Formats: sequence, C-alpha cells, structure tokens
Amino acid sequence: MIGQGFKGREKMMKRNVVLKKTQSFLITSIVILIAFFPIINIQRVLANPTIRYVSDGANLQDAINNSVDGDIVQINSSITLSDYIEINKSITIKGNSSVAVFVDGSGTFGFNVTKDNVTIDNNLIIYNCSTAIYIYNISQVLENITISNITIHNCSGYGVFLKSSSNNTVYNCFINDTVAAINITMDSDDNSIRENSFNRNNISIYISSSDDNEIYNNTFLDSDLFHAYDNSDNSWNLSTYGNYWDDYNSTDSNSDGIGNIYYNITGGSNKDYTPRGFFIPIVGFTYTSGDLSTSDTITFTDSSTDPNDVNSLTFSWDFGDSSTSASQNPSHQYSDDGAYKVSLTVTNMYQQSNITNETVIIQNVAPSADFTFSPAIGIVDQAVSFSDSSSDNDGSISSYFWDFGDSSNSTSQNPSHTFTSESSFTVILNVTDDDGDYSIKEKTITISDRPSADFTFSPSSGSTSDTITFNDTSTDNDNISSWSWDFGDNSTAATTQNTTHSFSSKGTFNVTLNVTDGDGVSNEKIKQITIINSDPTSDFSASLNNATRPYTVTFTDKSSDSDGSIANYSWVFGGDETNISTNSTVSHTFSGNGSYSISLTVTDNDGGTDEKNITIDVSSILPKPNFCFYPADPSVDETVWFNYSSIYQDGCISNWSWVLEDGARFYTKNMNHIFSAHKTQNVTLTVTYNNGFTQNKTKKIVLKKTYTNLINNSNSSKTFDYKTEMDTVFRVKTSNTSNITIDHYTSIPNSINNSINSYVPFGDCVNITLQNLSRLSWINLSFYYTQQDIKNINESSIKVFYWNVSDEKWVGIDTTLISLNSTNHSGIARINISHLTLFMLAGKIIQETMEENTTGVLPEIIVSLNTSYNSSNPYLTISYSAIASIRNATLNNNSINVSTIDNITFIFSYDETLKNGNYTLSFTTFNGSSFRNYSFIFNINCSNKSSISESISMGEIIFIFIILFILFLVFIKTEGFLIFSRYFNDKNKHLLSLSPFGSKTHTEGLTTSLSNTFNELNDLVFGNDDPWKMFDVSMNGICYNIDLFVEKPDAFVQIQNDLMFTDSDCKKIVEILKNDPVSATNLKIKTSLSIDQLSQSLTGLIKYGLVYVDNDEIFKLTEHAIKLIKSEKKE
Repeated sequence: MIGQGFKGREKMMKRNVVLKKTQSFLITSIVILIAFFPIINIQRVLANPTIRYVSDGANLQDAINNSVDGDIVQINSSITLSDYIEINKSITIKGNSSVAVFVDGSGTFGFNVTKDNVTIDNNLIIYNCSTAIYIYNISQVLENITISNITIHNCSGYGVFLKSSSNNTVYNCFINDTVAAINITMDSDDNSIRENSFNRNNISIYISSSDDNEIYNNTFLDSDLFHAYDNSDNSWNLSTYGNYWDDYNSTDSNSDGIGNIYYNITGGSNKDYTPRGFFIPIVGFTYTSGDLSTSDTITFTDSSTDPNDVNSLTFSWDFGDSSTSASQNPSHQYSDDGAYKVSLTVTNMYQQSNITNETVIIQNVAPSADFTFSPAIGIVDQAVSFSDSSSDNDGSISSYFWDFGDSSNSTSQNPSHTFTSESSFTVILNVTDDDGDYSIKEKTITISDRPSADFTFSPSSGSTSDTITFNDTSTDNDNISSWSWDFGDNSTAATTQNTTHSFSSKGTFNVTLNVTDGDGVSNEKIKQITIINSDPTSDFSASLNNATRPYTVTFTDKSSDSDGSIANYSWVFGGDETNISTNSTVSHTFSGNGSYSISLTVTDNDGGTDEKNITIDVSSILPKPNFCFYPADPSVDETVWFNYSSIYQDGCISNWSWVLEDGARFYTKNMNHIFSAHKTQNVTLTVTYNNGFTQNKTKKIVLKKTYTNLINNSNSSKTFDYKTEMDTVFRVKTSNTSNITIDHYTSIPNSINNSINSYVPFGDCVNITLQNLSRLSWINLSFYYTQQDIKNINESSIKVFYWNVSDEKWVGIDTTLISLNSTNHSGIARINISHLTLFMLAGKIIQETMEENTTGVLPEIIVSLNTSYNSSNPYLTISYSAIASIRNATLNNNSINVSTIDNITFIFSYDETLKNGNYTLSFTTFNGSSFRNYSFIFNINCSNKSSISESISMGEIIFIFIILFILFLVFIKTEGFLIFSRYFNDKNKHLLSLSPFGSKTHTEGLTTSLSNTFNELNDLVFGNDDPWKMFDVSMNGICYNIDLFVEKPDAFVQIQNDLMFTDSDCKKIVEILKNDPVSATNLKIKTSLSIDQLSQSLTGLIKYGLVYVDNDEIFKLTEHAIKLIKSEKKE
C-alpha cells in the first residue's frame, strides 16, 4: 500500500511536471507571438468574436453592454431609438447585409462613441436624429474609429461629430439634410474623410482647431451655406485625387478630369488643388469664308467641347443685328451691309457658361426692280394703275423713274397713267437704293377698246316652277371669247353664250351678263326679272297603332314646297265625325272598321295652298309580324319548331312565307325544320296582308354539336383533342369513371347574354359537363386561335371567360397565352380550373401602346451610382431633387428590392453576393402620368485576398499556423481530447433531436448552403445518415430556412407550431390537407381565402417544411407535419 501510494504520488508529480512544462511552453509561445507580431490582435487570432443580434433600440444597448472588445453587434431589422446609444466597447456595430436597416432617432437620439477601436458600417440608415454619431471622450483622445458604408440624413444637428478624436476614418457614407454633415473640432487631428457623398446640408464639412486631416475623393452637392469650412491647416486633396464640388466654376482644358484652378475652402487659406466638378465649356466656332453679302446665307459651325464628357451643351448665338439662335450650327442671312460682332455663349447641363466673339463683314447688294399694273389689259382713255414691287434686301429704295413708252414719264412710286390709243406699249421702271446701286425692269401692256354687252330673256316674267331662257346679243370689233351669267339669287354662274335658269323663290332679281373679247377686255349688262310664288304639294301617310276597336291611326305629313316652307296644316277626318287639326303629324281614333275620307290642306310661307284627299280602310293598315322557336339552343339534326306570334288577328294576313339560310322554304303559319349544317343560320318570316302589302322578321339560329366521351377511372389524366372540330384541346382528371359531354356552339347561344364589358367575343363557344361533377379533380383547357380570329384584337388582352349561371354574366379567368409558329394557329389561351360550364374567348380592341411620357414634371437624379466598386455587396443609392416614385427595378434583368423612407433617397438591395463583372441597374421614375426609364451600368472588381492576408505576409501566416498547431498538439496531449469528444457527442444528440425530417426523408441539395467546416463535422458525427444532406429543396424552388434552424432552433420549431396550430389561414389549409391532397384551385374554394392570403400562407408552410407540391401540382403535408399533428393530439 505504501509502495502503491508512493507510485501514485510519483505519477502525480510527473503529471504536475508535464503540466508545468506545458504551461511554460504556452506562456513562452504567447510571448514570442507578442514580441514578433505586435500588430496582430491576439484576441482575434486565438478566438472568434461573438456576434450579437438585435432588433430594437433597447436590446441594442443591452447587447453593447454585454459585449466585450472585439465583438460584433448586428442590427437585423429597422429600429427606433428611445435613448442615446452609448458605444463604450471596442466593438463593431453593423447592419444586415441582405436588406437596408433603418435606425430612427425619434428626433433626438443617436450613437455616442466613447471608446477606441469602434466600427460602424454595413447597410445602416440613421435618420431623424439631433446628432447621428457623436465621437468624444472627455478623458482621452479617441482613435481607430471607422464609420463606413452607412447613410445619415434628416438630422437637426450633425451627421458625424468628431471632438478631440484623432486617427479616425469616415468613408463611403451618404450624409444628407443636416446642419453639418461632419463636424471636426477641438484638436481632432490626422483623421481621414474620403469617398463620401454630401447632399442638401447647410455645411457639408466644418473643421475648427484641428490639423493634418485628409479630406479627398468626396462629393459635395447642394449645400445651403457653403460646402466646407476650415480655419485650420488640413489637406483637401492627394496628388491626383481631390473632391467633387458641384459649384466649381472653371474648366478642364487638358481633359485630365482635374480643374485648371484650385477650389477655395471657406474659413482660411486651405485649397483643393486637384478639384473635380462641373467644368465650364471650352467655346469656339467657324463660319463661311470669302466675301459675304446680304444675299449670302452664312453657316456658323460650333467647335465647342464639354470637359465633363456629358455632351449635353446648349447654345446661344447673337449675330449682332438683334437676331439670335439656339441651334448648335445655325445659318443666318444679314439684311444690311456692315461689320457685325457675332457672339456664341455655350452652357452645360449644370448651367455653367462660357462665351467667345468674332467680327463678320457684310457687303451691299443692288436692289431688285419690279412692278405690276391693273387692269392687265388697259382700255383706251381709262387710267391704268402701276404698283411698285421693287425690293432692297439690305437697305431701302431712294428714287423711282417710270417711262410709259408713249413719251410720258413719272417719278412717283405708284403712278397712274391714261393711254389715248389702242396699241402695245413698253413700260420701264428704274429704281436706285440708299447705297447708290440701281436696277431696271421692263414690261409690255396692251391697250384695247371695250365690247358691247346685251341680252334678252323669255318669258319676261315667270313663277318658281318656270324655266327662263336667256339669249346673248352682245357685239365687239373682235370676237367675244367668254360669257358669265349672274342671276342674282346666289346660284352658280352660267358660262355658255345662251342659257336657261329656274328661280327657287319669288322676287325681283338683277340678271348680269359679263362678256370678254379676244383682248381680254370685259363689259357687262344688267336687267331685272320678276318671279312669282309656286303653290306647295300636300301629301301624307297613315299607320295603325292597335288591332282592336276603337282603332287609332297616326297620320304623318309628307308635304313639300319647292320655293319655301309649309306654314300651316289643316286635317279633316270624315265618316263618323269631323275633326280639324293644325299639327304636321296627328293621331285619330275610329270607332270601327270601314272606309273613311281624310283630307290635308297645307299653306306655304307665301300663302299658296294645296289639298290632298284619300279614303282609307282601317283594317288594311299593316301590322308588324314576329315569331318564336324551340328549343332556344338547338342541336344539329334536331327538330326546331317555329311559331308565328303577333298582337294582330289572323284575319289581316293572307299568307306566311318562311325562308331559311340552308335553302328550305315553308308557307304555313307555323312549321318545323331540321338543320344539318353546323353553323349559325338566319330564318326570315314574311307575312302578306289582305291588302297585298308585306312585312318581314329575321332571327339568328345558333346550332350546337355534342360530343360524348367516357373517362375510365385511373390515376393519370386523359387528353381530348378537338382542334379540328372546335379549336380546343383539354386534359381532365377525375376521381372515378364518368361520361364527359362537350357542346360546341358556333357563337354565343341565343339564350345567353353576349355582352362582356370592354371585351369583344370571338371564336366558338364550348360547354363541358360531367355525368357526376363531384368526381372532377381538375381540367386543363387550351383554346387555339388564328390571326384572322384576333384581327383588331390586342393579343395580350385575350382571356378565357366562363358563364356564371347564378349571376347570369360572363366572368374572366387568369389565362396563360402561348405563341405558336403554325400555319393553322397563331396562339393558345390556356386555363386550369376545377369547375365546368360554358367557355369562350374574348379580347380588347387594339389600343395605341403607351410610350415613355416625359411631358410632365419629373424630378432629376442628383445622386447616382458610382461606376465601379471593390466590394461584392456595394451600397446602391439614388437620390432625387424632389419626391418621386420608382417601379420595375431590375439588376441584369432580375428583380431587385427598393426601399425608401422619404421617397427622395432610394436604396436598392439584393439577396446574394455579387461576383466580379458588369451589372446594369434599370428602373422607371413616375410622377403622376409622366415617367422616364433609367439605366445605370457599374462593375464589381473585388480582390481575392482576405483582410488578414492583406496586412500579414505569407511567412507570418505560416509561422502563426505552426505555433497554433504545436499548441493544439499540447492541448490534445493533456486534457483537451475529453472536451473535444464530449462536444461531438453532445452535437450529435442535439442535431438529431432537432431534425424535422427523420432518417428516411430522401432529400438533397441543401449542403451547399453550409460551410465546408460544418459539412466535415457532420460527416464525422453522422456518417451517411446526415439529415442535412438528406433535405430536398425541390419544393417550388423555395429554400428551406436552414439559417434560422441552425442559429435558433427553438425559434424555428416555435414558428412551425404557430403556422400549424395558431395562424387561422394556415390552420384552414392544414385541416383540408390532413384529409386529402388538393390543387391550389380547390384550396382556394374550400378555404374561401383570397389569392394573396392563400399565396402568403402556402409560402410560409412550404418555407418551414410543412407542405410540398408533387409533380401533378397537388399540395400535400410533409411527414414532419403529420408527426406534429399526431404529437399535438397526444398532448
């Protein structure tokens, strides 16, 4: 026992020695690491930081308080602050990489940083604060604080306030709508402010009593007071990188992207020596060379350039003669000679202008002489008027001299002259302009004698019913060449030598004859003729209003007056009574059958009268026929019965005649017929009355053809192809054997309303019925159509409509349209339904396609995307000058999320990390009815090196790896393997207990979402029965929420229970699927949920592994869901 005790103590001593040696080795290793690698954060190397997730303001402060240096606090969703958040640990505060996280400061609160080595970054949007981030510690100078990749806006104070803080960095941030975006004060030195965007701040950067700060590669936009204030000694640019100033007002003559002169910083002597901004244009132009005069059109050619490479310049030309132009390359003609100063002002899109001038010399052009005279052929001893039409384009006419060719002249501008003999004379006009140049014009005028005009007419007086004959008796020394008769009643003139005319109204008219001789000389003669009135013509018709006594007859006036209008009517009804009426249309009641004398006397507006008398037999006035037929929707080869129907007695009718479109004829009051052709046909009934008169009635007969098929009970669906018969194919699934019947109509049946609001029906109608409707599982209908079918129809508007029997109206169904390149059909309209009725196709009339409309007021984009990023998760932000609306956002034609809180700044977010390459962001800006499409192109260029490898050489990494490996071996050699084994055993049990699938659920594909390390760990623990590798993601393409299951399994299980047993909509779906799997259409009917409710509920159940969809699009419960239901029943 003593020996054994001694040996035990010896073993214990040896073990203590080993432990002491191990302890010494560990301490020595750590000392070596600290000595050789002081820049390495030992805590980072030896331990992974803790990530703490928060979703509200109170939990955020608790998470910070519970953190240790090096931890990460991640804000997963938007929060509202109710107090200041104090960051008193050397930690990282960041947002969610997938979506933008909004932090609302409630008008007052923000972040107070009081500790070194703090980072705030990654997708945070901080707004509605007094000061968003306040960096200050009264006891020390704060260093190594990084603010990056965040947005700050709508703060009543500062965005970032650096006070007695040095060696800090603010980069790649958007700070808008603050008093000062960044305030640096009280010996805050050696800070770096770079790659930020400032917009709509009172002052963007304010620096006082702080030196050696570097401010470069920032963008300054739309500051209220000034962009920057600096009363200290700081650097506002690197050798090639300055800042972007939207009020920079100089040019870039060498096109290197840097302004020619520096940008002054307000408050001191600081300058940005390599500024960038909106450069003013470089202006120049040329014009047509050579000797120029007022007759020349001079072309001015712009040679200006825009250093901004935007090339959206506007131009303003001043030609020195009060003429201007806004064209880039205008043409101009001067109206007078002289020397003109031509100025070109060029303005860029930022309203910056530059100007240049040239002097243009214009020479005089001689005038152009011309004149006219009237009449064209002069008359002897009658004055001829001469009118000057000379012109001088570059001045004025100063003198005139006329030579009339008969030894007479004049110096007036517009003289008159009388020629005393018949002949041809040459008239010359000589004009001189104000510069002494002259021009001559010659013309020949003919002087002639007048012809003698005269005529006779017969009869010498007449009435409006007479035709008057007019005969020409004119004479001339030469021959008369033309005649023109004006009858004085605004009628069309006659141009023959002799003519006739009828006057339409009474009165005295002046008839004028104008004759022209061979020299073109005219003369006229006027005579009066008196026309008296013509009497009107009386006429009327009668129609019977009813077929039983007493008979009421309507008399309608048809009288006329050729030279005026009817002024009065006088009706006299004879027979059993006498009645007088003065209306144009009257009704009169007769007590019985018989003949009656009716007279109408009319008086016209000139007092003329006429009377018409007729005798009518009341029973002979025509009634209106009608007929009905049965059945209302007959089939081909079915007997159709046609029956005459009218309110009148048969005694009025002597004959019936039926004419059918297929050629059949019948002559009885009622008849029946069998139609053999399957088409819509017209049937016309013509009745002949006892007085020999006829009337007819036509109706349309829509015929149907019926097809019956047997569906055998089977697990698969059955397809019926009726493209040849009715352009229709359908696939049906029933739960048991049943007969299916298809009624094919060539158009909408007579018994059905054919009106569809804003839609036009086309094609055939199909009515499908099942022998036992309860056996129907689903039916897929495909309607084929041709280009002729959809002529004038907007193809994208085509829908399948079904007849709702209870509401008696057509109802549209969501329809899938498929285009075909077939000679027989151009497209298919396809639907999936679970009920049967009458179906048809309809579409909307083609309307003009709406194009981009920019006629309204659209806000401008004032902050746009950068063109390149070195991050695979870039921060994409667009800001407008006013409130706007964004729709249809896509990234490389894939939908992308858009978020905003003020409808001015918009953030585009995406779910996946972007790879290196080029990307196109497209979206549409709306403002009322106006909209504009935008596209931005940028690229991703990320380095493949990690952040650690960038700061540590490969040799250092190898050395650290060797040291850590030695430490690991020592750890394993002692007690570490026990902990390691216990960890794997616990992990095995824990994961197996959480799996919702069981070992027999054959699924795959999710392991790609887990890291390689975790895969290897699962292989070691589970072997081939790993439940993670057995999970199937084929459920409608929606990935199972594995992240929540791994990180928070209790929350995951709670969500499953809530969906199954608490959420009302999901419970309805689960209760139905417990009994029998169903389609989406049946789910909607049985649950009475809307499409949106059903879609949201199904998405949640599928996402959390409770429901899946098989290949036949049938929804079923998963095995795990069934187990949860059984477990709930036991409890």
